[in-house]
Amino acid sequence: MDRAWCHDGIEISRLSLDHQHCVGTDAWGRRKEQPVLVSVRFSFRAGFDTAAETDSLDLSTVNYGSTSKSIKAIQPLKPWEALNDFAARVYQVVLQCLPGSRTVEACSIQVHLPKASLLGSEVTFTHSYQHLIGIVWPRLDRTLLLSKIHMPVLVGINENERQRKQPLFVSLWLSTVPAAAADTYSEVESKLCQIVEGTCFETLESLALFIVQGLHKKYLAEEAPQSTVRVRIKKPMAVPSASAPAIEVVRSPIELSQATLSKSIKEGGPGLKLVKPYLP
Repeated sequence: MDRAWCHDGIEISRLSLDHQHCVGTDAWGRRKEQPVLVSVRFSFRAGFDTAAETDSLDLSTVNYGSTSKSIKAIQPLKPWEALNDFAARVYQVVLQCLPGSRTVEACSIQVHLPKASLLGSEVTFTHSYQHLIGIVWPRLDRTLLLSKIHMPVLVGINENERQRKQPLFVSLWLSTVPAAAADTYSEVESKLCQIVEGTCFETLESLALFIVQGLHKKYLAEEAPQSTVRVRIKKPMAVPSASAPAIEVVRSPIELSQATLSKSIKEGGPGLKLVKPYLP
């Protein structure tokens, strides 16, 4: 069951824009025009009570119709725009539609790029703003999501699973992403494929930790050292009566820097017969 994301809130999902935009990079890392969708969420500090009592729009809520029109009308400012800059521009437009920062507790801007991944379903970049009482500037966090990257992998404990690769779907979240790293998702996807290629783990748990540590070594340590990484792996062929069993791991920057993954994988656990010829 999904966890409630607000007390009282409004969400505008996957809004298409009236103008063509060259935002971020395409699946090959090029600065080309591509489909761009925008989602916005508002959560309110005091709730909708006064608007509900009078059955009319007032300062306790937001007119999502006019807000949608304002977002759709955003025009390109230059031939190419970084994801971070575009998300910040959307936020500035949204601010003009809000009844006031004191009313809004939090606001998130999601920029969806459905054609920006070669192997995945979508790339999503999120600006999450928290409006704190007594502080002029909102607190900002940036998150980059690569959704459902399709990867054929040799993984499993059963004899048949050791004979052929099977499909996995890997989703990757990077939070606290530096602004400059927001447009590097094509590189991240490439690194992920390099890490997974040639692996033959028996468990998704070992594979997930191997991915996390590999990303830290090959990308995060230099490009996004303060980022927390979250990896979710779905294995649709594992259980015939279930759509797709999944495992998920989350590691903070401190945990990543202190990890001793290779040693733990080599030692394995009770009853496991792990053969990892590619590990040092």
